[in-house]
Amino acid sequence: PEAVEDIIQEAFFKIFKNAGKYKRTAKFTTWMFKIATNLALNELRRRRLHSVSTLDAEVDEEGTRFVETLSSDSDAPWEKLNKEELQTVIAETLEALPPDCRAVLLLCDMEEMSYQQVAEVLGIKCGTVGSRLCRARQLFTFYFTRRCKSFLR
Repeated sequence: PEAVEDIIQEAFFKIFKNAGKYKRTAKFTTWMFKIATNLALNELRRRRLHSVSTLDAEVDEEGTRFVETLSSDSDAPWEKLNKEELQTVIAETLEALPPDCRAVLLLCDMEEMSYQQVAEVLGIKCGTVGSRLCRARQLFTFYFTRRCKSFLR
């Protein structure tokens, strides 16, 4: 939480300091999100919080592979969680995502930005936004289901 507060404070400082450099070619909120996102990604890179792993080898405690988890028709474990537990699992799941996937997922699904706006904020192509969002949603589903199961044990 302290790191988040520091990033937010630094973002507003940079926005204030560079307000004269803002060009009306994009929305102000897009410019603002770009500054905040870059600061957050830089902090994550600095900490090297994420590790890369392949989903091909991902198997849970019961021997179920990632692809099987996505297509499973069994009862959803998150239906058994109360609101606070669910919020905890969601927060942990978001934290487990690689930063580039997390950023796209949050900007598209939580902030309801268009692919074009997200592309401008992150400095990537629209097609890249789409592919990262697809990957982020797959990873989120995988990690979320896994965390729900382990949370209920």
